Amino acid sequence: MKAVLWSGLVFPGAGHLFLKHYFRGGALIALSLVSLWVLVAQAAHQASAMLDKIQLDGGMLDLNSVSTLVTQASNATDNSWATIASIVLLACWIIGMVDAYRLGKKKDQ
Repeated sequence: MKAVLWSGLVFPGAGHLFLKHYFRGGALIALSLVSLWVLVAQAAHQASAMLDKIQLDGGMLDLNSVSTLVTQASNATDNSWATIASIVLLACWIIGMVDAYRLGKKKDQ
């Protein structure tokens, strides 16, 4: 159960490292880090685009204009990489927990 908690609460693959299954743990950690990198890069790109639009409008921060920009950014159709990265990260988390449970049960027996 400790391995499942490590994989579920800390990071996908951490439970595998706890169980000394380094290759599986490293693979899950690497996939998760790449997915997180894609998500952070996408968010930074959207934030940069929003700041550029605010500067073009004269730099005045108005709650309504910022709300409109955030809504437009969240409804953009070019978020396919972010969607894929989110699905991969969720899959890594679920696979990490299930596999850590399976490996822990096998180790206990």
